Amino acid sequence: MILQHRSVSAVLTVAAFALWTAVILAALAGPALSAALGLPDPTAPMSRSFDPPSRAHLLGTDHLGRDVAARMLVGNAALVVPPALVAAAASTVGVLLAVWSATSRRACAIIRFIGDTILVVPPILIILATVTAVPEGYVAAAVAAFALSVPMSIRYFYPTVTQALGSGYVEYARVTGASWRTIAVWDIFPAVRRSLIADFSIRFVAVVFLIATASFLTGTSSGADSTWAAMVGAELGGVDLNPWAVVSPTLAIIVLTACPALLLELRMGGKR
Repeated sequence: MILQHRSVSAVLTVAAFALWTAVILAALAGPALSAALGLPDPTAPMSRSFDPPSRAHLLGTDHLGRDVAARMLVGNAALVVPPALVAAAASTVGVLLAVWSATSRRACAIIRFIGDTILVVPPILIILATVTAVPEGYVAAAVAAFALSVPMSIRYFYPTVTQALGSGYVEYARVTGASWRTIAVWDIFPAVRRSLIADFSIRFVAVVFLIATASFLTGTSSGADSTWAAMVGAELGGVDLNPWAVVSPTLAIIVLTACPALLLELRMGGKR
């Protein structure tokens, strides 16, 4: 029974990783893949609006008659690169502020007050207000997402950091005169290493959702419908004529956000 469970987990892990890798490649290397596959120009109308899938257009056409398959392979790096950078930065800053909070009551009070103030406001309001105020959409959305992610990371890391600081090996290091930098690198970081991986995965998914929502509602990018999220919003009017213009980008977003969580659960579950 245990072997069967492990084999199922292994298959799910490989499948999830393969799907996620394919979506990441489509987002990051989409234009090169489009050229290699000989797909039509994604910006040029090729047929009537919302034509169903055919041999010439594998996923049909969108509201402007452009090839949906070609549109799927352009403009989506913004749904991968900024979230990854924001997630890494938020997790790093979060764990550092969690250590500071755990070692200073005054710092803890200030950090908690600022974090709670930010978390009281609905995230989408902050994202939309920032995107509306700043024309450079994805930069603004990424900054807002970072500000929203850091307080959550602090709350996530604080219990683990507090437990690590109260451990015997940290107490020994302090008694022997080790600096806080040494303690952080050699004692605290190993204790929160798995938490860092988990937090990065959570923050990445959350930031993808925030940026995708901003893109869906405002068409944020250099082109009004150049991401999967913006495609969904732009093509909803013709979903009954060519559902693949909406289904394809929706599935891409689902894979992009669901697979990291699944991989993390499978990894953590295998070590219990």
